[in-house]
Amino acid sequence: MLGGMDAAAERNDTPHRRQWQELAQSQFVSVGTYRRNGALVTTPVWIAADGRNLVLTSEVRTGKVRRLRNDGRILMQVCDRFGRILAGASQVPGVGRLVDDAEQERRALRCLRRKYGVQFSLVLRLERFIRLVQRRSADRVIISIEPVVAAD
Repeated sequence: MLGGMDAAAERNDTPHRRQWQELAQSQFVSVGTYRRNGALVTTPVWIAADGRNLVLTSEVRTGKVRRLRNDGRILMQVCDRFGRILAGASQVPGVGRLVDDAEQERRALRCLRRKYGVQFSLVLRLERFIRLVQRRSADRVIISIEPVVAAD
């Protein structure tokens, strides 16, 4: 089973599976979440595969976390580090949720560290240092994204 799809769905939805794999392998993914008025707001993020889902981490007070609490719909596309969508990148829908299980959080962080290596750890350490200097909380949350498979 890949990307949350059972074997029958995988056979019937090869393009979707391929898009999900592209997201999992990309360095940066534009993750779009929806405001209450329906407007899409995108942010480039690091993302990794965690079993059937894709995972990312974000500061708990970010707009994407607030929007996700209100509406779990997510729209993703492969992008560069500045959020510019790559030519031909497909829009891939997903459903996001905030992870509240400590073991799932640890597993997601391991997946992100495995994919991004020392770069990931350095960014988190730098962020913690900046928050310490600013006397702000550096609390983070894991977002887990499941694929949306079109109904027949």
